[in-house]
Amino acid sequence: MCYSVPLISAIITTSVYFKNKDQKTWWL
Repeated sequence: MCYSVPLISAIITTSVYFKNKDQKTWWL
């Protein structure tokens, strides 16, 4: 359980990062 929260946070952060990356690529 201790590793569950950081793992979820990491997944969310990665998802947001790639979404922003896709948006930037889209604008380019």
